[in-house]
Amino acid sequence: MFGILLEFWKPIALLLIVVALVGFVAYKKDQYDEGKMDLGRAEVQAKWDTDKAERIARTAAMTMLWDAKRQEAEKASDERDKARADRMGLVASARDRIPVAVASRPVPAVAVDVLNAGAGATNAAGTASESTKTVAASAASADSTIGLLVGWGVVVLDILGECRDRVSEWERFYSSLRSAQPKVSQ
Repeated sequence: MFGILLEFWKPIALLLIVVALVGFVAYKKDQYDEGKMDLGRAEVQAKWDTDKAERIARTAAMTMLWDAKRQEAEKASDERDKARADRMGLVASARDRIPVAVASRPVPAVAVDVLNAGAGATNAAGTASESTKTVAASAASADSTIGLLVGWGVVVLDILGECRDRVSEWERFYSSLRSAQPKVSQ
């Protein structure tokens, strides 16, 4: 009887040994694959960290560059405003030296109408400055004179110079940023 029982357990024992060997091989293969995946994850993480550090460095450099260029632009703007104020001060003082006999002469209504039409068209295209509205309104009043007309012209020329200088300043500022921007390959 023991022989029959032994014959019966032999295939089961063999099957258990095969299952144990397959299980052991599968376990070792899984450990090996996990080790490779961990190694791959570490490589990907290292690349990610390097790329992130490079991007942060580029962003910091561009921010520093932008701030430096902004400070240069502000300094240039202040200098430009002071120079324009000095020039316009000379023009305003020349306007103030117009003899009263000349400054008080009336301006023909036709000329005032043309100027008001031009001011109205300009104001309709955008926001009129308070000085343009006020001087244009003064020039349109019944006592419009050459002095008022010259005063209005001085204000308009000052505004023109400021606009021209500001646009030029913006062009220089953005050109300097564009030329200093590092080339990034994607």
